[in-house]
Amino acid sequence: MKMEHTTTMEATLAYAARGWAVLPLKPDNTPLTSNGVEDATTRPEIIEYWWKRWTDANVAIATGERSGIVVVDVDWGNGGNDTLEELQIEVRSLPEPSFKSTGDRLHYYFEHDGAYESFPLDEGIYIRADGDYVVAPPSTQLNGNQSWVNVRGRRVLTIDEWIDGISYWSDDPPYPRPMCSDRLHYLRGLYERRG
Repeated sequence: MKMEHTTTMEATLAYAARGWAVLPLKPDNTPLTSNGVEDATTRPEIIEYWWKRWTDANVAIATGERSGIVVVDVDWGNGGNDTLEELQIEVRSLPEPSFKSTGDRLHYYFEHDGAYESFPLDEGIYIRADGDYVVAPPSTQLNGNQSWVNVRGRRVLTIDEWIDGISYWSDDPPYPRPMCSDRLHYLRGLYERRG
């Protein structure tokens, strides 16, 4: 998906056309709707109503089964940078991020291929899945600057493709690739054993 949209509504409608449920956010990135992420939708008429009512609203994409995506959310300001560097050393490969922010967040989008809950993976890295959401381009930060500088038009990888990049955790003993379907939780287990 390329960032070619001139308005937030256009970008939001493009997300919805891809099957990603969206919702409007306040400047502090909390939901404007009464039921929060439960109100997320792909229906164009509702989206148009929202952004005509709240013209300056930020946009969120609901994660998990609702939109068919799981997002690895890296918070640079809270230790995510160091944790990501460790992960890149210990995991054979990481995909290029689908979205990259100008601030202190980096998002990796993956195809939702199982029942995943949201949880903190490690310091500064969070898994955004069922019942959660992420702020999406072209939302703005509280200071008015654009939150996002780069959107790569690329296929969204599956969690399996990412986890299969693991050969072993660097500490002894080595841990083999997971055979289970719940691979995000397998990855969390590796971190727990590592700690």
